[in-house]
Amino acid sequence: MTRRGMEIARNTRMARTCVAAVVLALAAAGVAGCGGDGTPQEGGKRDVVRVGVIPTGGIAPLHLGIKKGFFEKRGIEVKTQLAEGGAAIVPGVVNGDLHVGYGATVSSAIARGKGLPVKIIAGGTLGGRTAEESINKVVVLGSSEIRSPQDLEGKTVAVNTLGSVAELLIKAVLEKSGVDISKVRFVEIPLPEMLPSLESGNADAVWATEPFLSQAEDQGHRALFSMDAEFAPYTNLASYFTSEQFIAENPDLVGRFIEAANESLSYAREHPDEARDVMGSYLETPEKAIQSMTLPLWDPDLQVDTIELQARYAAKYGLMDRQPATSELIYEHAG
Repeated sequence: MTRRGMEIARNTRMARTCVAAVVLALAAAGVAGCGGDGTPQEGGKRDVVRVGVIPTGGIAPLHLGIKKGFFEKRGIEVKTQLAEGGAAIVPGVVNGDLHVGYGATVSSAIARGKGLPVKIIAGGTLGGRTAEESINKVVVLGSSEIRSPQDLEGKTVAVNTLGSVAELLIKAVLEKSGVDISKVRFVEIPLPEMLPSLESGNADAVWATEPFLSQAEDQGHRALFSMDAEFAPYTNLASYFTSEQFIAENPDLVGRFIEAANESLSYAREHPDEARDVMGSYLETPEKAIQSMTLPLWDPDLQVDTIELQARYAAKYGLMDRQPATSELIYEHAG
């Protein structure tokens, strides 16, 4: 396992040990506060916002926004912490170790459906409208005999976290293709270890997103199908979220963060070359792969209908106790 993979796996394991404690603490005493009064600090001192992130091209706008001073001019200092997926970040946000999380939108929906007080506050990454625009695909070896979704029955598919957007979208697309999803085995493998696991035979197919998708194609592996485009055009794949407690105690700070996040998303969309350049500062990916990869679609628009659709599928697959109302899940001043 690579050093980055070990770091992510360690952070993910630590986050998951908190889940039961978080739920019990919520039931017993509510969520602990995790911030000040939400107003810019005097004397030019910035409010520190700890943000849990996943190691993909999707978070380029955040790093670009930090570099361009979009957060600083609003009195915010962003500190990031790596995790493997939104499901691993949620406990940290709820218990106050993190102030904001960036991860799979469906992870926020699942958390809310399980009674955890999280709300989406800003958009992030949208899926493509076509396979060409898609940055999320199921990949098999170039020599694999798997040629269609139906061929995945009886096979093992790797995703970054179980119960994640990757598993949900794959199941939904397979089901639409007439596949008995009960006959498909899903396993959990950190993103940086996906391709090695495919090549070693530990998985028959893997979820690949950028920059790993371009790396897979450069190495001769083959995309079996697009997940996001076949699920719904412009699916809201990832977004920023926080706890209700943090919003209540820091409304001004949350508002400033939303403004900075939205400016960062718009800037990245309009300046793709700068977005590619900043990826080299946080991804352990060859420069050639970064320059050739398909960029995510970044947009402050939340595409609420696709969030609701993912929540419906999550409830259908038993990933949460109930489907939360949109007003419960999305902050009224989001986007």
